[in-house]
Amino acid sequence: MNDRELAAWLVEKGGPAIRYRAATELLSEPDSVDVDRRRKELLESRLVELWLGRLVPDTSPTGLHHSKNTAYENAMGKLTQLGCTMRMSAFDQRTLPFRRWLQNEVQTPKQFFGPFYWTLLASLLAMAGYGEDEAVKKVLTRRLETLYELTHRGSYDLYVDQDTYPGFPKAFRNHPLINSKLYEEGNLQLPWIHDLNGLANSPDLPYDERYANKIDTIVSYILHPEYQKLPQGYGILYVPKRHYYAMGWDVKLPGYFGLDLSSWDARCFVQRVELMAHFRAAREHPWFAESLNHLEAYRTRQGNYLFPRRYLQERPSGYWVTGAYMGLEENRRSELAIELESTFWMLRIKKTMEQ
Repeated sequence: MNDRELAAWLVEKGGPAIRYRAATELLSEPDSVDVDRRRKELLESRLVELWLGRLVPDTSPTGLHHSKNTAYENAMGKLTQLGCTMRMSAFDQRTLPFRRWLQNEVQTPKQFFGPFYWTLLASLLAMAGYGEDEAVKKVLTRRLETLYELTHRGSYDLYVDQDTYPGFPKAFRNHPLINSKLYEEGNLQLPWIHDLNGLANSPDLPYDERYANKIDTIVSYILHPEYQKLPQGYGILYVPKRHYYAMGWDVKLPGYFGLDLSSWDARCFVQRVELMAHFRAAREHPWFAESLNHLEAYRTRQGNYLFPRRYLQERPSGYWVTGAYMGLEENRRSELAIELESTFWMLRIKKTMEQ
């Protein structure tokens, strides 16, 4: 089967999420499908109802960011992955408290790590189609300029001696200390994974050639071997008055140094390939070509795709941005379910490359 036939097969055989997303994102002629009916089926599906219930209106740091499936970052990521977008009434109602919070918060920041939480919210709102919101555009534009400030210099000299500031904890001695000049007022100049999700899904930014070149610069910085060799999670931040915090959420690319994927690499591999497919600098890099060839190797005789289950995990807890909730089908026990999901993700990667 060719890609057009595969998209039609997904609409015919998939569950509510795959049927809706294939119809609206993959078919070249979506008018041939009753999209309103597919949308209704999606919103009434067990998975969407379950995850809408997990999107609780808690805008505290612990409500926004942790590894439980009720954290904003995980519930929101999963819902967008299932196909929920703005102008779906039930979804709009659930996201409204977060949109209002972001609008108020970016006017009057109240905490050192504010930029991290703003970016986390804004990136997922952009993924869900709320990129036209002024607060979302403001956060992502600020982050674009912040990241460009470091990445256009091409510097990977990020660390200082651990005893530069007082009271460095013994528990952190195995982790490098990040130069405080790189995170004034909590606005880290190194890219978070949430930055990439936001920039990949922000057509409402002033996306002229100047912005496109800045995004290419940021992505090229990430694709450099020196970046991919940085310590996992960047390292330790010092906040005045002797507070030290571990900083993570870097943009490591699974398989960059070889496609013998570890457990963590396998879990987020497909997700990271789809993310990087949005960026022209990434599409031209050997890592992307090798990753695409690797996934093509899982094409079946019938022309569908069947990835190893460890590439499409669905866990009871974990972080959405590290591939903990990759399932799209309601019943994933059968091989057909994994074949449907694998085929959807492969076609989605190809479609993204064309945009």
